[in-house]
Amino acid sequence: MPLTLPATSCASSEPPLTPLRRWRCAQVKTRMQTSNALLGSSSTAAAKAILQQEGLGIFFRGLGIRLIYLLPGTTITVTTYDWLKAVLLEMEAKRRL
Repeated sequence: MPLTLPATSCASSEPPLTPLRRWRCAQVKTRMQTSNALLGSSSTAAAKAILQQEGLGIFFRGLGIRLIYLLPGTTITVTTYDWLKAVLLEMEAKRRL
């Protein structure tokens, strides 16, 4: 059974989206846990302080290596799932006949 282009392209495009949504929150959370200056402040206040002190680039630091880490595994997982689903559906259809 050939691998489908939609499944592979979907699997390849999903990993960048999830970290992009969560990465800024993870950066703020980590800073709040490790910095005494941000201790006890709200996440919004901490994000504003970080933005003023270090600029917008701090929210994307380390994101590239995270994407490189996630992309191959996610692509393989989603493609394998799509292939296995097709095989099992085909087996189920043959069994019913």
